[in-house]
Amino acid sequence: GTRPDGGVRAVTYSTLDAIDLPSALLPLLPRFDGRPTAEVLAELRAAHRVELDPDLLRQLVDWGILVG
Repeated sequence: GTRPDGGVRAVTYSTLDAIDLPSALLPLLPRFDGRPTAEVLAELRAAHRVELDPDLLRQLVDWGILVG
């Protein structure tokens, strides 16, 4: 669902556990399309001036939002 701050709450494997994602992150997720993560991160830095925190990436993989 939508959060008051404009982000979203993603429910993955259980409705009891959810992760809050900033709205700015959502359009970037499709960039992770099977290419090597380092390549996607370099593209995000160069084209979008976005630097994703390694801990956030790990959390997205742990929650099944991104596949590692």
